Amino acid sequence: MPAWNQKLQKYVRDGKLVVLGIAQEQHPQRNRLFTQWHRIDWPVLHDPINLMQVTGVPVEVAIDEEGIVRSTRVKAETLERDFINKTFSLYYVCEDAGGTCMFLRQDIPVTVTVDK
Repeated sequence: MPAWNQKLQKYVRDGKLVVLGIAQEQHPQRNRLFTQWHRIDWPVLHDPINLMQVTGVPVEVAIDEEGIVRSTRVKAETLERDFINKTFSLYYVCEDAGGTCMFLRQDIPVTVTVDK
């Protein structure tokens, strides 16, 4: 988390990003001390029993303004290019001669048959 702190401050100040941390520390006081020491000023939730089922840390998840998970492999170096400045399609529909459409959600194509 500390490595991300400086990189993300610019986007948070500009209103382009909301950041939320989740800490697995067993003791809430240690979590508070860690965030103070590293000057992390975004909210950090406490998950001492690993409800998020995280197997390794850190885990970065990019969720767009519609609440759609866009990436689970976010990197600080490419955040602006791959997420901040990118426009995501919510829906994309195309029809072929057979009446089949392509519905694109979360950048994953799913074939759907349309009754005409």
